[in-house]
Amino acid sequence: DLLLSLSDHEGFSRVLLEAMYVGLFVLANKNNGTTYIDNFENTILLNSKDKKNLVDTINNFLKQEKLISDKNRKQIENSYSTQKVASQFGSIYKKQDID
Repeated sequence: DLLLSLSDHEGFSRVLLEAMYVGLFVLANKNNGTTYIDNFENTILLNSKDKKNLVDTINNFLKQEKLISDKNRKQIENSYSTQKVASQFGSIYKKQDID
């Protein structure tokens, strides 16, 4: 019920989006490719690689009442769906053809 991503160097991670979309809770190391998850519910960004901090964060997470977020699913559908991303890429390519 928890996705733990300890990557130091992450591009824009669709795995994190997919996890949040299906209702998993996400803990990830904070880096350039994960900062966008701060805008979602049920996510925690870790600023430290300290093992004790990680264990404490996981234990605190396990003690919390967990409610699956419908808001996350709607936000992902509106901003990150395959159709939306493809449309944005199409706009970039069309602009390149004009220039």
